[in-house]
Amino acid sequence: MITQTCKINMVPGGMPPIIHVSQYDAGSRDLTFELYSGATPWKAPSGATVTIDGTKPDGKAFSVAAAASGSTVTATLTQQMTAAAGRAECQLTVTKGENVLGSANFILDVERAALPEDADMSETDISSIETARTQTIAAMETAQAAAETAQGEAATATKKAQ
Repeated sequence: MITQTCKINMVPGGMPPIIHVSQYDAGSRDLTFELYSGATPWKAPSGATVTIDGTKPDGKAFSVAAAASGSTVTATLTQQMTAAAGRAECQLTVTKGENVLGSANFILDVERAALPEDADMSETDISSIETARTQTIAAMETAQAAAETAQGEAATATKKAQ
């Protein structure tokens, strides 16, 4: 498990921090946020729920539950958060009763996977060579068996002729 830590201001504005992840990652990374209000550590109210809310590059949204402990919030990366490569604009949302507080935005930068999820796998030269090797061995074994049969038949015929 990889843990990535980021400082998040509960006061919106400024340059959003960027968190780099890989496409299709799921359950492999914990995102930990240290919460601040300006320069002062900020604690989520007792009993509040915290979510990571975001919009992916494909325009679809996600909302993932996080765990708050003091001035730290932690969530495990989900498949929905990393399904689309590109930059997802996100925020932490703290809810207690009717009160809702959104943090400053952060960017979840989802690096495109080298191998797409539903990749059309091509045959490689190695599998073609392996197939040719297997066919050659089978042909050699068949030829060797035929030669042994022919030798046996020739020996039998020679004995009968004598």
